[in-house]
Amino acid sequence: MASLLAAAIFFVGIHFVISGSPLRGKIVASLGDGPFRGLFSLLSLIGIVWLSRAYSQAEYIQLGSFTAFGRMPWFWCCWRFFSLRGTRVRLTKPDCCRR
Repeated sequence: MASLLAAAIFFVGIHFVISGSPLRGKIVASLGDGPFRGLFSLLSLIGIVWLSRAYSQAEYIQLGSFTAFGRMPWFWCCWRFFSLRGTRVRLTKPDCCRR
């Protein structure tokens, strides 16, 4: 489970720290756009492979028992789907675009 958590932190971290910050501009300035994209893609691929392997090796933890209320979300999803079947969405142009 620790490996799964570390892999998730790594994957999300490289996207927030590198992509979503001014650090990206500095790295692109020093490496160039093409090598940066290649390196970032490689790091992302490593993160995805690490996540998938850690997920497959993580132990199963049951969070609760499945009673009659365990199936209630399916009921509500189905009920909501069938209750909205009669509604129609109008796809028309706005008044400003009509001629």
